[in-house]
Amino acid sequence: MVKINATADDVHLELSWTEAIFASTYCCGVCSALRVPYIGVKKIRIVENPWRELRGMRVGTGAPYVIMLGTRHFCTGKDFWAVYGTGPAVIMDLDRDFSPYDRWIFSAEPTDPTVVDLKSRIMVSRSTNDSLLGDPTLQCDEDGYPEDEFHE
Repeated sequence: MVKINATADDVHLELSWTEAIFASTYCCGVCSALRVPYIGVKKIRIVENPWRELRGMRVGTGAPYVIMLGTRHFCTGKDFWAVYGTGPAVIMDLDRDFSPYDRWIFSAEPTDPTVVDLKSRIMVSRSTNDSLLGDPTLQCDEDGYPEDEFHE
């Protein structure tokens, strides 16, 4: 099963060597690890039935409701799948500026401490990035300074 690691800067999905071969990632230049910085994760959610999210053509190993391991290509992009059986899965929506994939979809338990930690890190990262963009409701004076800020 794919192993997820959350470091200080980014998220890694680590595949065993057999998973990498069956996912056909060696020939696609991905090798056995996928990485994305927290800022590149738009949304993370847990679904009970990941098979409803299936789209595109498969490159890799696949048998619906049994295993989906590899890349699914569709008109506007691609998803990486590492799903086993009919259990819950994590879906990470990614920013294409930071990852070649639109989504990572992988089997994981919702109570897995790494998944819980990852969700909290993503929420903190998103709120930090949103605060850096500035407050759209902030009113400025004619010189471009915020109205409540003192300046000379």
